[in-house]
Amino acid sequence: MRVIIVNRMLAIARGGGENVDLNFARALSSAGVSIGLLVGRRWRGIDWPIDQFPTTYVRTPYLRWLMYWGEHMNRRWARVIAGRGARVDMLLFELAALKCLLANDLRHADIYQLCGLPRLAHWIERVLQKPALVRWPGPPGPMLGAWLGKYSANIANGAALENARLFDPGSYKVPIGVDTDLFRPSQVKQKHATFDIPEDAVVVLYVGRLIPIKNVSFLINGFAKAVKRGANLWLAVIGEGIEKNGLRQACDRIGVSSRVLFLGDVTGERLAHYYRNSDIFALTSNYDNFPNVILEAMASGLPVVATAVGGIPELIVNGVNGILIDNGQEENLVDSLSLLSTDAAMRTAFGRVNRHYVAGNCSWSTSAITLLDLYTKLLKRGQGGRFPKDHDFLE
Repeated sequence: MRVIIVNRMLAIARGGGENVDLNFARALSSAGVSIGLLVGRRWRGIDWPIDQFPTTYVRTPYLRWLMYWGEHMNRRWARVIAGRGARVDMLLFELAALKCLLANDLRHADIYQLCGLPRLAHWIERVLQKPALVRWPGPPGPMLGAWLGKYSANIANGAALENARLFDPGSYKVPIGVDTDLFRPSQVKQKHATFDIPEDAVVVLYVGRLIPIKNVSFLINGFAKAVKRGANLWLAVIGEGIEKNGLRQACDRIGVSSRVLFLGDVTGERLAHYYRNSDIFALTSNYDNFPNVILEAMASGLPVVATAVGGIPELIVNGVNGILIDNGQEENLVDSLSLLSTDAAMRTAFGRVNRHYVAGNCSWSTSAITLLDLYTKLLKRGQGGRFPKDHDFLE
């Protein structure tokens, strides 16, 4: 079986949705599936080259930065420009991707799996007469939701699954996994060697993009107040994004710059090393669907402090394996960080529950088996005449 995975951002920026597709590709490849990638790139170059799979890069103007800029500006006119820019970005990529599919060997795949691109999935089925399915890394809004019944299947998990089923009740749940060999607890933490801080420090770790929806400023403000209460805390921030300079300035302004470490983009073993030598994982997003960084933290034996948004409550049970806080409730965040900074036994207990859960329930091989079962059903359905005969794919 040959599968083409289509992801707009995979060679431009790596977030949860991009990493999930890469891990799906690895797991499917291990199961004997032939994988190809069709991904976007900026006009000027490739930010994240991919060498693990045959990859076709689609070069179009990158306008999605307007979306983050609009959120950062927090002005109505800026949000209007941002929304239009994001829509044009998607359309340009979809048209170029379809042209690319028609022009080379990619048209001979058996299945096409797309990340959040329902219109392109519809076009692929119309033109290539092959099954296409869309994976939703976040919930589809009404504009995208209008396309959900016009191709073979939708897959999702977390809060996105419930939302997708509003448009397509038959949407499939496909679990995501975590590499429990790479992300694992450490018996002895090496704070000084890892972060150049005192060995008795309690390290709060954040991993993710530095963009408005992640609400890292809220985390920094809560962290600063916990430090002023006397908590022996340091904050390690992994990631890049439009808010980085503003967050640095905020740390200077509130007097915690010496305790906040901006470590940039980190992947692989080095990222796992940072997880292993941290004490608490924190994610204070305004919204997150089903963040795989939480699974990585859980696999690393860390307790989690997170906002109770999106699909996060499916992973974190308050008082069992972490602490859920109300979005925007700063005192709730301060209290949670302060408590975990002083209660090592609680940190250990929460972390042990987390490791046990992911070791038994979060496997990429299980994801691959679920996907293969779905692919087989879609291919059988296609043989029965599922796909439309006309090629009016721009209707």
